Amino acid sequence: MQKQKININDILNKAEKANELQRKVEYPAKETPLPAGKSASDESEAFNAVNTGNQATGGASAPKRETDEIIDKYSQKSRITLDEKASTDALREMLNTQMSNDKELFNYYRSFENRKKSRKVEELYKLINFATQSDLEERESLTGAGGQKENTSAPHFTEPTGNENKREKKYKQLKLYDFGETQNIPEATGGTPEQGNHSAEFDEDYDALSDKIESGEINFTEETNDHQISIINEEPAIEKPKPSMDTKDINLRLVFDMLDEDTPIPDELKNENEKNKDKNKKHKKKDKAKPAEPAYEYVSRNQNSEIQELLTRAIRSSLAKLIVSLLLCLGILYMELADETSGLYSVYTLPGKYGVLYTLVNLQLLFFLVITLLDSVRKGAAGLFSGKPNAESVLFVSFIAASAHCILTIFLDNEVSHGLYCLPCAALGVTCAFIKYLQCRKDYHCFKVVASTRNKYVAEKLTGNTKEAEEFYKYLFDESEIYTTRKTEFVEGFFRRLHTRPESESINGFIISFVFIVAGVLFGLTMYRGSTIYEAFTMFTQTLAFSLPFSSFLIIALPVIAANRIGRKNGSAFIGNAVGEEYADASVISFSDTEVYPANLVKITSIKVYGENRIDKIIGDLARVFSFAGGPLKTVTAGMIAGDIPAPVNPKLIESASDGICVVIDGREMFLGKRNYLRRYRFEAPYDDSDAAFEKKNGSIMYVTLNDSLTAKVYVKYTLNPQFNSLLKDLYKAGMCVGIKTTDPNITTSLIEQSVKYKKTPISILKAGDIADIESENEKTDSGIVVNASLHTFLKMFIVCDKIRHVTKANGIINLLSLTIAVFVVYFLAFTGQLLGLPSWYPVLFQFIWLVPVSLVSFLL
Repeated sequence: MQKQKININDILNKAEKANELQRKVEYPAKETPLPAGKSASDESEAFNAVNTGNQATGGASAPKRETDEIIDKYSQKSRITLDEKASTDALREMLNTQMSNDKELFNYYRSFENRKKSRKVEELYKLINFATQSDLEERESLTGAGGQKENTSAPHFTEPTGNENKREKKYKQLKLYDFGETQNIPEATGGTPEQGNHSAEFDEDYDALSDKIESGEINFTEETNDHQISIINEEPAIEKPKPSMDTKDINLRLVFDMLDEDTPIPDELKNENEKNKDKNKKHKKKDKAKPAEPAYEYVSRNQNSEIQELLTRAIRSSLAKLIVSLLLCLGILYMELADETSGLYSVYTLPGKYGVLYTLVNLQLLFFLVITLLDSVRKGAAGLFSGKPNAESVLFVSFIAASAHCILTIFLDNEVSHGLYCLPCAALGVTCAFIKYLQCRKDYHCFKVVASTRNKYVAEKLTGNTKEAEEFYKYLFDESEIYTTRKTEFVEGFFRRLHTRPESESINGFIISFVFIVAGVLFGLTMYRGSTIYEAFTMFTQTLAFSLPFSSFLIIALPVIAANRIGRKNGSAFIGNAVGEEYADASVISFSDTEVYPANLVKITSIKVYGENRIDKIIGDLARVFSFAGGPLKTVTAGMIAGDIPAPVNPKLIESASDGICVVIDGREMFLGKRNYLRRYRFEAPYDDSDAAFEKKNGSIMYVTLNDSLTAKVYVKYTLNPQFNSLLKDLYKAGMCVGIKTTDPNITTSLIEQSVKYKKTPISILKAGDIADIESENEKTDSGIVVNASLHTFLKMFIVCDKIRHVTKANGIINLLSLTIAVFVVYFLAFTGQLLGLPSWYPVLFQFIWLVPVSLVSFLL
């Protein structure tokens, strides 16, 4: 049977007719008359035929449905639910909440004050700023500056050369149905070919709609119409329950100020937080009190000769100032004590007829003395006006009072009936010059120790989680500091320490304030009793002369000078007047085991060999192990072999336990330790009956293994350093805990308990996890205590440094006692009427008396 042929032209014609009929039904206003010879029934048949064909082939749905969907999509606007973290509005709300609770954040965002470095503020501000910028960029990509889309689209990619790769323009679809090559049939379009095609095409309508959107004729901004229906989720947000926080979370939030107000805080955390805040305040005060770095500093040994010359010149200059000050002081003494009965006198040096000239000569001598000590007077004035008074501030105040009294005497008492009081100021200047001379000599000695080419022992401060802190935590306070001993080649910060102001000098501010108050009260009482202003001011000056202590120059400087006098005999130096305060909070000192058990007091008494091992090989292995591990056995084993010990190849400390060590020497693993240590690693550890008796007499038995087999059993006799017990006693008085750093498997807590007789000092064995913790040497170290001698000498000097602090406190008490007695004497003489006209050498003698106990206490360290 012959197949029926399908005429494609007939199908296309029917499709065109169906489209045209559907257009007329949907858009009746655009209807055009049917072509001649065509009826509506024909059009209906064609439309049904096309629909039937589409349903059979799974064709597209009616254009009306697609048009409605597109128009509905563009006309109906609904809110899209966004993630809170990606929503700009949500971030703004978060910012408003934070600003209402945190004034600092509000001022930061509004730029009302300078922005401070706050991590929390910076992160929140950057997050909101980034979200806002992203939102603006997205809006600008949709609308131009005037709310309309710009004709040129923004480039999506940019080449490294700067050329922009713009999105290629897509080809426009011309026909909704494409069955192949499209033919234009004039009869179906309602016109002839010459008239053109006037039929509507849905693709072109879509394109026109897109153009209107892009041009801004149809826009979708935030403005809403009252008649427009929008779908908004008006249900309130469900508040999530706050997660429960443990003590650690609350503590962390407290530290970073991120805890909500309604969160309950345990009392212990509150107290701990307040302690931390107080500690931070103290550290800030210390940082503020730190002086600026000096313009000249010792940074290289190439400066040794230059600095020695500078310090030598300073000694000569201070000696010359002392001599000149002493001569000027004697001149003032003669001026204020000479009378007609003196062997040598002149009418120009006596008060009376030439009273003004007498006063001017006396004042001139005082000015010459101040010019001689101008550096000290300037330092005193700077310290007083900056709120950091020092000993030189006492000299400055005394000079101002004496000068003011002389000037007032010239105008109000030409006869100088009540005398002058320049002598106390001059004597105070001589005391200052004498201390400066002693300090220059002390600085020269300190530099000789620092500039030595020998390795020096210094004190190094430890921070963080150290073994010392873990062992002695129950003895430590919040301010406690931990130090260890180190060897160093170069000590830096020499001149900075010389210029560091001790905190103890703050006592001078109290003394000056108290003396001024006492003198002012006496001035007011004298005026109230009817005396003249000159008499009242004379008593004011006398009060200052009696009360301003000469010992202010000695209470801090003299103990350091006395300590360096001891250090000069032991190759030690205490740098700067603040060295006692620097180590005032030291609570733990750790040092190596060689101080407790020197090598000359440690002996290997016997060695038992197991298996086919040779004793000379075992001794060589021990020598190589301890040449790497250190300790007293390093010297002992080195002395047991002839020649030098070959350096071990790639040595490594695998474990350092309380009773043994594991090392790798020359690629061989060795275990050395007590019996229990080896048994933990499944090694055979034979025990003899005599071992217990040997261990009771400060002996130790060390088992040695090599390549997983027992090779030897070593008997070692340890004798304690005879001076260690007295050292422990001194350290206990200084409030120190002692840590002994070692990798020797024989030095244990039980051995120390047997050896040490003084049991009060907290002492612990610190097994070092790294050989560098014991044997390392620093290239440069900043330390106030420097020792060129032995470790024992350094520990002795560390105790002397603690005594400096105690002696300084004792001197301060003596100073306050002298001040109290001086005030009592002044008021007693004032109320008995004997103060006015009292000779000026009385207060000088009174103050010189108090220099004696201060000097005795300082030099009896």
